[in-house]
Amino acid sequence: MSKNRYDSTRQWYAIHTYSGYEEKVAENIRQRINAVDMADKIFDVMVPKEKQIEIKNGKRKVVDKKIFQGYVLVEMKLTDEPGILFVILRALLALLVLALNQHQSPKVKL
Repeated sequence: MSKNRYDSTRQWYAIHTYSGYEEKVAENIRQRINAVDMADKIFDVMVPKEKQIEIKNGKRKVVDKKIFQGYVLVEMKLTDEPGILFVILRALLALLVLALNQHQSPKVKL
């Protein structure tokens, strides 16, 4: 009996986030997966990148550039269980709090 290597219940989903915060969101999702033991439902989290050559001051340098700025890709089984969405929403909320704290205007004393 041969097993089908393709699991049709696993799909890739794109999560939209602020540009520049992709790595923080991806890391936060990874931490939440481990904290609530969802590794059997969320399999991979990635920020797609490609290597490009950048020339600055006459020097060539290989750098990683994001392919889809503002997006994090997540491979998971989307089920009726609310835990999966909780993990992702929790990671995005943590990002929102971080962004709001960084963009607060200084308080002015009168």
